[in-house]
Amino acid sequence: MTQQDWHLLGKETLFQNERVLIENWRLQTHHGEVKDFTIKIGSDIVIVFGITAKKEVVAIKEYFPANQKKIWSLVGGIIENGDHRKTAENELMEETGCRATEFVLLSTLVKGKYESSVVYNYLALDAERVAEQKLEDSEDIEVEIIPLPEFRKLLTSGKIECVFEVACAYQALEYLNLL
Repeated sequence: MTQQDWHLLGKETLFQNERVLIENWRLQTHHGEVKDFTIKIGSDIVIVFGITAKKEVVAIKEYFPANQKKIWSLVGGIIENGDHRKTAENELMEETGCRATEFVLLSTLVKGKYESSVVYNYLALDAERVAEQKLEDSEDIEVEIIPLPEFRKLLTSGKIECVFEVACAYQALEYLNLL
């Protein structure tokens, strides 16, 4: 038996609102079988690991509605106008009042097997607080500028709970040779 490539045979919308689209994708598998998959068409996002010149991490405590609690996190947001770098800059400024001298794209990661969107992980170097936050009405965010050793304890103890932020933090620390 020879294997084939996968082929998309069709899509059907199952649910849609202003934030999410759920589709049924009918695919022919590499074995020739026809299978249905429920796929989430979400928004691409950025995650930003900000670090100051003094090696302090720009962290936030943000209310996560789905978890019904404030969670230690990093800056993040939905890509605006298709420009992930500009979105990283804007989100850092809006959520924390910080700007940075340089933004380094660390990686582009998929959100999951059944989701079509991606996460752009950024490192923001020499971040400094220069303004007040400009939060959206639905955002509840406290900014914490944390010494690196304290942040590492939060990270390694599981206190940073969102998998996207954990990945970004480890990639940033590896890039900076601070693991």
